[in-house]
Amino acid sequence: RSLETIFEEPKEKNGHLISVSQQKRKRILEFQDFTLPRKRKARGKIKAVGSFTRAKRAALQSAELDALLSQKLMDLEAFFAKE
Repeated sequence: RSLETIFEEPKEKNGHLISVSQQKRKRILEFQDFTLPRKRKARGKIKAVGSFTRAKRAALQSAELDALLSQKLMDLEAFFAKE
């Protein structure tokens, strides 16, 4: 007779073993063979080129600001050099 859980103790009533539940349940525990190497998870598909994450967009905006700042500084140096 199968027990409901591994902690359940069978009870005897009128000479019959009684479990808590009237239904028989089959439970199987499967353990992986530790001698075999683990299966690697498949990598997700590569995202479309047009999609940007928030970090990429911020990095791109930062690079654009750096280029704009450099250009403005060169213009300012050229202006002071003329005077």
